[in-house]
Amino acid sequence: MTGPEPVVSIPPLRPKAVVTLEWLVGFYEGEGCTFCYTTYRGRPRLRVAISQADEDVLLRIKDFLLTYGITGTVVSSTNAYNYVINHQESVLAFIELIRHKMVCEKKAAQVDSAMFRLVMERRIRAKAMLALAKEKRHE
Repeated sequence: MTGPEPVVSIPPLRPKAVVTLEWLVGFYEGEGCTFCYTTYRGRPRLRVAISQADEDVLLRIKDFLLTYGITGTVVSSTNAYNYVINHQESVLAFIELIRHKMVCEKKAAQVDSAMFRLVMERRIRAKAMLALAKEKRHE
């Protein structure tokens, strides 16, 4: 005679979050960043990155942003996954999409600072290229 069958408890599946613009803005403010960097060729560029341990969340964000024509890539790092937007048109479209809905002043300032740095770096680069062109004409 055997005893009662053991009861196996299966945790309920988490419902998948529906990605909305408001949800995305809040998620970005908590987990994302925007920064300006200079390429090895000296060109200033913007990048958006959102980190998360759950790859599925980032894949849903990627699908949602594709509806706005914003392209990015989900990449794996040591401890997490990252959704990265590198294409400059997509970065600017992302910022335009979320900036007016942001409520975290610190994160909004980060985005504004990156945009300002991009503009200033491009101006500096343009002036340097103009000076170089003038110099070559006078040789």
